Amino acid sequence: MSKHDIEKKFYHYTVGQEAIDGILKTGVIHKEPQYKQDQVTAAWVSANPEWENTVKKNPASEHGGLALHAERYGAYRIRLNPEKLELHSWTDHKQNRGESARECSRMVKSGKVMGANPYDWYCSYAEIPVNEETVLSVGVYRNGCWEDMPMADFIRDRVSEQRQPEDIEAGRSAVPAVGARRNYVTTPEFSAAVRAIVKMGGSGCLSLYTSDGVIGLR
Repeated sequence: MSKHDIEKKFYHYTVGQEAIDGILKTGVIHKEPQYKQDQVTAAWVSANPEWENTVKKNPASEHGGLALHAERYGAYRIRLNPEKLELHSWTDHKQNRGESARECSRMVKSGKVMGANPYDWYCSYAEIPVNEETVLSVGVYRNGCWEDMPMADFIRDRVSEQRQPEDIEAGRSAVPAVGARRNYVTTPEFSAAVRAIVKMGGSGCLSLYTSDGVIGLR
């Protein structure tokens, strides 16, 4: 990369808690799967400081960028250290890396339809390691802005969200309490399980896994 490129900020954007958790647990940003013979596979990052529109998950007919993805799926980003990685610009990729002109043209056309700028695109031809040397921060988009933090802090917060259930009195009053706290609707099966715990004298633990954490009944 040029000196100008090194001065940019590089992010790997992704959507969904499962996606960010998978990257942090495996310690790797994987290369894309190979769908075509004339495709050069790579792990892609973006120099766009706000969002990369090719991460788009909603239907093509539906408009909406970062805010919609954050609300619907959860939007995350990993800021990478370019001095620890071998990143290649889009210009280098299309001119020197063997990607066919047809495939490059398809990628540009598709990206522009999504509202992306191909000159924000950079890539690694090896899988990108995710560790304290390569990662400068991890961020989540909340309340209209990015909250970036050291990777260790982000992982600690995610583990806390996933593994520390809310302790609720295991009695009949606990059944409606689950729904009241987060506007969930409890099923008859769930209510029956709570009553079974009460009948056993409260010995046991039941956890309800949800999209935004865990509710536990002890």
